[in-house]
Amino acid sequence: MEKYNQKFFFLFSLLISFVVISSCERNENTIPGAPTDVVATAGEAQAIIAFKAPVSNGGSEITWYKATSSPGDFTVTGSESPITVKGLSTSITYTFTVSAKNFNGYSEPSSESNPVAPFGSVMNPLTGRKWMDRNLGASRVATSSTDAQAYGDLYQWGRAADGHQIRTSGTTTTQSNSDTPGHSNFILAPDDPYYDWRSPQNDNLWQGVNGVNNPCPDGYRLPTESEWNEERMTWNSNNAAGAFASHLKLTLAGGRYLTDGKIVSVGSWGGYRSSTVANNYCRTLLFSASIAYMDTDYRAGGISVRCIKD
Repeated sequence: MEKYNQKFFFLFSLLISFVVISSCERNENTIPGAPTDVVATAGEAQAIIAFKAPVSNGGSEITWYKATSSPGDFTVTGSESPITVKGLSTSITYTFTVSAKNFNGYSEPSSESNPVAPFGSVMNPLTGRKWMDRNLGASRVATSSTDAQAYGDLYQWGRAADGHQIRTSGTTTTQSNSDTPGHSNFILAPDDPYYDWRSPQNDNLWQGVNGVNNPCPDGYRLPTESEWNEERMTWNSNNAAGAFASHLKLTLAGGRYLTDGKIVSVGSWGGYRSSTVANNYCRTLLFSASIAYMDTDYRAGGISVRCIKD
């Protein structure tokens, strides 16, 4: 009996030692730090959440990440960046936080991402073409020709979504000698004979879904001049009223002037970029209360973009 008790005591001591050691090892570790640089990109009824790993993993490997929306608290997990959150409303603007998980649990949430508005799509049955249901940068589908929340951003022809398209972005008079200027300023071109933000010019920037600087979401691209004309021919009137009454609900978003960066003609005319170039210029859909037409335009001006499904 005494020998049995000694054996039991020995095994019990080993168990206690194991628990103590495990507890100490566990206490040396903590939950991770929060992920950083969380950036959300709008998609079709979804958002893509990119982020950087925490500076500290808490002493053990990070195995999982969790992205959470606000509003709605939609939560999606993944093992790395980016994480795609699907099934979102196209009438709500969202922000997102990301948490990291290790052996000890989830971190505190990251700082909130930029706000994004997932978009929908619309098809014109007369052309069979599928488009985004709003302008790039717009928070909703237009409710009128002068719906400010549906105006969206203003792009220089051929530039990526690098921040220059924001209506309040800064300006510079220094032209870029590359396809990626490396900053978010709107590039003025008061002294360039062709009024382009890039010198020398590059005609091959916005053609197709794999275009060098295609600013559209995955699977979308800039429409060609012929595709814009095809749509325009289905309007019930060749003017701003017809543009808004169309399936695309186009707006009088105005534009940004290429010599001083001022926003002009908001509420009185609309312009939409095409991928088509014309010698040293580009082709753009323009319309006002009285007329709509395709015209040759300067590349340095800021104009709305509506993307078409490839």
